[in-house]
Amino acid sequence: MCLREITTQLPVPTSVAIVGIESHVCVLQTTLDLLKAGHKVYVLADGVSSCNKEEVSLALDRMRQAGAFVSTSESFVTSPFPPFPFPLLPQFSSLLQGLIGMRDVTWT
Repeated sequence: MCLREITTQLPVPTSVAIVGIESHVCVLQTTLDLLKAGHKVYVLADGVSSCNKEEVSLALDRMRQAGAFVSTSESFVTSPFPPFPFPLLPQFSSLLQGLIGMRDVTWT
């Protein structure tokens, strides 16, 4: 669930990227709350989990059906039309390479 103290501070619509543990509980409820409030929600599939593996795909399907965009972190940050302005993307490449094992990544 998304705290009201947070949602009331976000201008509508705001693009929000979501990662977290227990995709079928916390991540799902936060996503649904943000969508209901009129925000654009991007769920990074490789950034969510569950102690029960089967729950992840079901939760991602539910979030997608509700209107969330489901993507991977790599696809999200390397998109030619990212939902967020990302002026530090070239500097971010070395961190990204270390986190997800990418090789030969360059941005101009």
